[in-house]
Amino acid sequence: MSKGTLVLCSTSIGNDKDLTVHVIEALENGTIFVAEDTRTFKNLCRVNGINLEGKKIYSFHDQSKESDLQNIIKLLQSGEEVFYFSEAGSPVISDPGFPLVKAANDLGISVITRPGASSVIAALELSGLPSIPFSFHGFLPREKAKIEKVIEKISMLGGTHVFFESPRRVGKLLSYLEEHLGNDNFPDNICLVREITKVNQQVLTLNKNNFKEKKSDLVELGEFVIILHYAAKKSILDSIGEAKFLSNELVGEGLNKKKLSKLLALFTGKTSKSIYQSL
Repeated sequence: MSKGTLVLCSTSIGNDKDLTVHVIEALENGTIFVAEDTRTFKNLCRVNGINLEGKKIYSFHDQSKESDLQNIIKLLQSGEEVFYFSEAGSPVISDPGFPLVKAANDLGISVITRPGASSVIAALELSGLPSIPFSFHGFLPREKAKIEKVIEKISMLGGTHVFFESPRRVGKLLSYLEEHLGNDNFPDNICLVREITKVNQQVLTLNKNNFKEKKSDLVELGEFVIILHYAAKKSILDSIGEAKFLSNELVGEGLNKKKLSKLLALFTGKTSKSIYQSL
């Protein structure tokens, strides 16, 4: 018996009409569906005029058991075509589809995608901030100390960094940023985007000059995409020649070459052995 196919279907990120023709066809013609939230899925079908009679709908989310995963895998191994829908957006982007995709790939089960709306890309479009390159980090940590570590790290890297955040915790991020308004950890630009494609969509852009004045304009409702942008910062790694010159000077002044190699390895990602040989 040939194996089935897992079909990843992207849903809307706010407006339930934002579905591709391919996804609509999946809803119309498919018979076995797996949904992160079955209530959201059924409402999506209702809005788009999909008759659910004769269709089977299974649930798979962050709290699902291993047995739930295995039941879906058994359907795929029996030759069924299974359509997976996350609650919003793409099934594997900060959504619970990854374990299912990994299990299917490990077993040689075909996985295909019917892509659609992406809140990350939509927010970048709306922000007006540089988008090439950008890094996506998923949800921010809950603890303030961990948020601080993340912000410190990306401020050193520079560039554009995209996060998800809930309305219950976005205030914690703003408080942290305000505490660091005067130092290098504060982004050059901040864009907070909420309720993308919905009636109450809001795009709020902040910087050091207007942060205190404009932060109160933010409505802390709906799901947030947060974009932090840091201008590129020159470091020792920007010039290999300069780094080697300074390192050789330090070695000449008596600094242990082996220890220096280990230190530089932490910053460059290269092996201490290769650095040692180049000094």
